Amino acid sequence: LGSNLLYHRLPWKEPDVPYMVEVLFEDDHV
Repeated sequence: LGSNLLYHRLPWKEPDVPYMVEVLFEDDHV
């Protein structure tokens, strides 16, 4: 899970906070 979070936490994808949050929520749901 930690590795996946780091992968989605790209430097140029910083403004895409809602996207990362959605992915985390979906991962938790699984």
